Amino acid sequence: MWEQQLFIIESLPNIGPVNAKNLLEHFGTVANIINASESQLQEVEGIGKKTATNIRKVVDSKYLYFQNEIKKKKNYCRKTEGNLTINLLNLHYVPEYNIFQLQM
Repeated sequence: MWEQQLFIIESLPNIGPVNAKNLLEHFGTVANIINASESQLQEVEGIGKKTATNIRKVVDSKYLYFQNEIKKKKNYCRKTEGNLTINLLNLHYVPEYNIFQLQM
């Protein structure tokens, strides 16, 4: 069980094995970490403001259903040789997560 808990916490932004262990030792459960505020997260050794902010962004952000949104907004995409191509003018790069968000 503890390996799964570490795996879940290590998937958070800027969290490696050492910080995951520190977070779990401090908060006791994965749920407590997920529910912690930025200031509570910063109480843990190795967790600064930027990391705490990015963790909260991941936890609080709405999941993006790209495929469903693309189907709804056909004017944002076109089909080329079997591949889906998205109009790049409608994408917004989010550097802290290294992803592109589709702007509707």
